[in-house]
Amino acid sequence: MSSGLGIKCAGYPLLATTKGLQVVKKVKVGEGGTCRCLHSADFDKLCAAMVHLAISHYQSILANLTIYPNNIQVQDWSGQAWAATCHSQGIQIDFDEDVYKLITERGSNLCSNLKTILHPLVETEFGFSNEKNPKAIKSNAACAAPDHEAGKGLFETDIIVNGVIKWCYNKKNSLGTTPPSYFKDSTTGGVSWGIIAVVLTGIEACIVEWTSGTKSKTRFYKECYATIFNIYFNMLVKFHEGTKHVSVLLKICKRVLRHTCVLEDPFSMGGSTENFSTDKFTVAAAEWDGRVESDKEYY
Repeated sequence: MSSGLGIKCAGYPLLATTKGLQVVKKVKVGEGGTCRCLHSADFDKLCAAMVHLAISHYQSILANLTIYPNNIQVQDWSGQAWAATCHSQGIQIDFDEDVYKLITERGSNLCSNLKTILHPLVETEFGFSNEKNPKAIKSNAACAAPDHEAGKGLFETDIIVNGVIKWCYNKKNSLGTTPPSYFKDSTTGGVSWGIIAVVLTGIEACIVEWTSGTKSKTRFYKECYATIFNIYFNMLVKFHEGTKHVSVLLKICKRVLRHTCVLEDPFSMGGSTENFSTDKFTVAAAEWDGRVESDKEYY
């Protein structure tokens, strides 16, 4: 079953169908830390290791779908992550409230991690300066203002690729390297639309901090940015519909995934200052339609 976001949500069997798996009971060995918060270390080593693996599955699902899930999605996707973990290890441990809390509480880390990673990329891309003089403040405010004239190179700016690399591939234990199957989408043949929309949302959150001309830290709250994510995702849908005769967005998704395999430092790669607008489909389609690259480039 496809999610509509470019990733198969139901690609993993439910625990109700775990025929043949060895049933194991988890053992609680601790009562939480000084604040009585639950930790994976409060359980036996096998269960703790399973929880850490399930967190990787859960965070990978969020990264490709939305980092702002509703309550039903949290329940479904954490259960799916636990089922995938059980099947990968050949054992079954009950998915109870303790396991649910351990998995989902770590999911919220994705938001802060993404924004932390994007901060230096955004500052370099848009030319923001930490200087406090009037000229720098005025320049920062101008850089943070939307550019409605941008059109060429739509959704292909290097900051998107660099953001995905830094967030998902920069370390040996990064999201895209631990359960990599989540990060090649069966619909696009490359990265999912969801992960592009998430990175765009994070970029906007970083830019907003500079609108006054001086950097002011803001929180990446679900209440504020879930709507922004939906706007960007719908923008991608609209862009795809406007350019699908030359498969522009699918090629971009493949290109982003291909670049995640490079070893270059994303900070050293050049960028542009294109804004993310969808009102010039003809320009984008013509740009891609004139290319003679082989499809092999995108795999």
